[in-house]
Amino acid sequence: MHQSQVEEGPCVDVLATGAPIEVAGADTLLERWPTVGRLAVAAGFRSVHAYPLTWRGTVLGGLNLFCRDEHLHTDEQSATARTLADMAALVLVQPEHLDETTLADRVATALAGRVIIEQAKGVLAFQDGVSTETAYTTLVERADRDGGSLSATADFIVRGAHDD
Repeated sequence: MHQSQVEEGPCVDVLATGAPIEVAGADTLLERWPTVGRLAVAAGFRSVHAYPLTWRGTVLGGLNLFCRDEHLHTDEQSATARTLADMAALVLVQPEHLDETTLADRVATALAGRVIIEQAKGVLAFQDGVSTETAYTTLVERADRDGGSLSATADFIVRGAHDD
């Protein structure tokens, strides 16, 4: 979601071009994506590989693979990643059960889940006086600790803030 907010990053590029993206090296990451690259390098990543999730010629999203070592994918690794991206797209759309309206509804539901996560990050950042990145880490830790999904934990946090 952060990539869409700052309008840069591997997923944004994959959505715009429909083509796989590979970037290796801290300097190259920073040059290509000043904001997202800075966050990736700070988190210890040195290469990024992004593959489009496509369905019937439409790019639905991207599979982003962040790696700690600086390398480009081999042909075999690229083929494997493309297969994973294709499988993820199939899981998303489940073609035997979906028409275009249902697909649109499913994408809208997925986006709504992301919205509640972003809202929870804002609540935690405000309540704890921390950055949104730290708030996201807190959110993930709470979901793991409580055994709930990220969306359910986010919803609980946002509802709690509304009740206060």
